[in-house]
Amino acid sequence: MIKVWLLVMNRTGRPTIFNQIHYDFLEDAISNNRDISVENLILKINAKFSIKVSSSTVIRAAKKISWVRKTTRYCQIVSEINSIKRSLYAQFCLLSKDQFLDCIFIDESMIELEVHTLQRWQKKTCRFFKAPAAKHPMKLLLWVGISFRGATPICIFNGKMRNSDFIRILDRNLLPFIK
Repeated sequence: MIKVWLLVMNRTGRPTIFNQIHYDFLEDAISNNRDISVENLILKINAKFSIKVSSSTVIRAAKKISWVRKTTRYCQIVSEINSIKRSLYAQFCLLSKDQFLDCIFIDESMIELEVHTLQRWQKKTCRFFKAPAAKHPMKLLLWVGISFRGATPICIFNGKMRNSDFIRILDRNLLPFIK
């Protein structure tokens, strides 16, 4: 303990801005939201402690408590607006006690097998693998139906869907399911 105190007392240069309270706050902020940006951390620190810090200070402080920014895979599945609309519709269906006994829901979707990246906080001790990005990502088209009785067979294909292709999918997958 004495050695550490002597090292701190013999420091040259500017005094440190962060102390243990700031490090604890930074640990909690990053642990609660690993996608938080450095700019948002700066705003939170300024609001909580009324101190102005630079992005390099925040990054350096995070590094001291074993947090680093890493590029990671990211893909947004449902937008925030659609998530709210879906939730409201689901609540309406629950309140009206709709059981969907006479419905078959069908959908076709195109999926691009692509990697999106953004930086994210990660502990230094965690192993990290960077994924390569495809120049022309593969695209798949999916068709499926679902009802109270179960799901139709899933149809996966590539290329463009023409009118005749859609009719063939309905003939092979939907009609046998209805019968």
